[in-house]
Amino acid sequence: LNVALFDMKYKNLQVTQTSAACLCNITDNAADAKIQGIEAEATVAVATGLTLSGGLTLLDTKYIAFIDSLGNDNSGNFLQRTPKAQWNVAADFVTDIGDWSDALRFNVNYSHQARLFWAPDNLQREGGYGQLGSRVSFTPGNGNITFSLWGRNLTNTLYRTNIIAFFGDEVSRLGAPRQYGAEVSVKF
Repeated sequence: LNVALFDMKYKNLQVTQTSAACLCNITDNAADAKIQGIEAEATVAVATGLTLSGGLTLLDTKYIAFIDSLGNDNSGNFLQRTPKAQWNVAADFVTDIGDWSDALRFNVNYSHQARLFWAPDNLQREGGYGQLGSRVSFTPGNGNITFSLWGRNLTNTLYRTNIIAFFGDEVSRLGAPRQYGAEVSVKF
């Protein structure tokens, strides 16, 4: 179990945002900002071969006295691109097959991110979303070769990794859709 409490204060934090006037990025000094939070992670060996793990981050952030070069008063707003909460859970199971030690591995994991704001004005936001992933691996014999099947974003969640807001609209970059594959790895 690991737990960290923190209270950070920034002086002249630099913030970059896109200006609709020039369609260019502008970097401002955001005067002061503060971040308070807690991070926790835990791993538990439930039974032989079965491990459960998880993590949680909770944040309280704000800009202090921040009027940007675009004329927006962002004082008191939540820091951009910073979710208030994130958490994840995972289960790992490994077992022998006959004389082959740790030959079969299963992993399933889920992560969730709460909403975040894309810019200091806190107008554009990304809603909270979660992603499910899994992996199955088989390592026969002396352990030099491993065959795996894996999947990411198995629920095919639609989410954005970036936006640029201008002229009352947004251009978005979407995150990866459902992905799956097979893999062979060799140790030598």
